[in-house]
Amino acid sequence: MADFDDYNYNETITSTEDNIFQWSPIAWYWWIISQTCLSVIGLIGNTIVIYIYTFKIRQFSSMNRLIRGLAVADLCTSAFLSPIPLIARVPSSPLGHIYCKVIYPNNLMWISIVASVYTLTMMSIEQCLAVLYPLKNRFMFSKSRSKIILLMVWIASFLTNAFTYFASYRSEETGECTFDLGGRVTQSSIGVFIFSLEYFIPMTIMVATHVATLHCLRKQAVALMDHVGSRSDEKTRRDSIMLRAHQRVLKMLFVVVLTFIICWTADQVSFFLFNIGILERQFLFSNVYHAFVILAFVNSCANPFIYTASNPQFRRALRTFWDAQESSSGNSIGKVEIHGRNSTAFTAATTIDLPRVPLNNAGASI
Repeated sequence: MADFDDYNYNETITSTEDNIFQWSPIAWYWWIISQTCLSVIGLIGNTIVIYIYTFKIRQFSSMNRLIRGLAVADLCTSAFLSPIPLIARVPSSPLGHIYCKVIYPNNLMWISIVASVYTLTMMSIEQCLAVLYPLKNRFMFSKSRSKIILLMVWIASFLTNAFTYFASYRSEETGECTFDLGGRVTQSSIGVFIFSLEYFIPMTIMVATHVATLHCLRKQAVALMDHVGSRSDEKTRRDSIMLRAHQRVLKMLFVVVLTFIICWTADQVSFFLFNIGILERQFLFSNVYHAFVILAFVNSCANPFIYTASNPQFRRALRTFWDAQESSSGNSIGKVEIHGRNSTAFTAATTIDLPRVPLNNAGASI
């Protein structure tokens, strides 16, 4: 009888443990500290960008709306960069299964990252159309269509990452989250898919549209100089102002795109080489790969600094914003507004970096 009671007691404890989350503490390695710092910087910087483009710069333009959309995506990325403890054991409950499907593979973070990439791609296309085909640009990137474009960007980002919902699940045997792509061929195929849709194709579009835009602007500049040499009128002055405006926007966008390429190339290429079997999985635990990941995350907080350095309108709005903050703590003055036209979880204790193909708590492949 005593043995039977002991059996029921142990069974009750096991049943209770199966229905609660067992957390592991965060291990504060240097890359986790760096990631946390980038998260804070990105949250502050992108919040300011959203505020300024919503309340301070009142003119509508499709580019301004896309810039704000990019800031929203980067803000979400920065929020999801915040390290959280991993769960050592996941309960066999609906909440546990949701954790393994959504939180464990960092789906939300990757959806926002890809949305940022696709928004930047649309910004490059918009600027190219504005220079080469201004009438088509006004039609395609009208006020209502700009909203639809941003919505489609997030839908496309969700679909791009949909495979993780099927590959990640809770293991009934171990009580841990498992990520299974179904073998080398499937992993290689998904690696090509990820590299193509999240990096290579967007980068190719960005570079191609910038080359085409720059070529057209040079032709316009030569034509304008010839026209100025023959006569000077109001139309020539307006064309000159418009040309300089396009050149400023192109310069700013070029820096944003160049920053994206610099930040993401090392991580994307190394992750691609791992998926197709060229790099060993030990590389994903190295300090070199941690540095690649941190460099990639720099992209989510770099754009506010780029806008400040290369966008005079943003600088004026930012100066107004800071003046208002200073005056609110001292003498109160009225507001002035500008109007006008994975591959892995690198530690068993923390959700970090790019866990597209996570590892279990022992560090072995799942």
